[in-house]
Amino acid sequence: MRLLLMALMVSILSGCAGVHYQYGDIKPKDNEIAKLRKSPENSMWTPLLADYIELENKPLKWKTVGDEWIGYPVGMNMLPGKYRIRFKCSSASNYAFPYADVHAEAGKTYTARCFKAANDMVGVEIKESPKT
Repeated sequence: MRLLLMALMVSILSGCAGVHYQYGDIKPKDNEIAKLRKSPENSMWTPLLADYIELENKPLKWKTVGDEWIGYPVGMNMLPGKYRIRFKCSSASNYAFPYADVHAEAGKTYTARCFKAANDMVGVEIKESPKT
């Protein structure tokens, strides 16, 4: 029983730190995908991925990538396109589910940052990472 419980905890915790691959079994090259990562800027809120919509596909359908059971990924590798991404912004025992749109271009990396917005709301922004 203890071994089963430990395996479950490892599974839950590892789900929080992973990267979601939007393209499934396809194996594109690094320069053919866009990457979304947590911003290195200091913030009391952590952006985790909950779900997304590919805005160019019809019908529009939310695709879940994280939840309380499997955990929430901290990043996503995606094919180029337009997306609306819903985040779970968490801070201690508080959380919110804001969303932001991104036009992902191949070979680029984007960062997500949650922040305290007006009226005690939580917002999220996605920015292209500067070239290094």
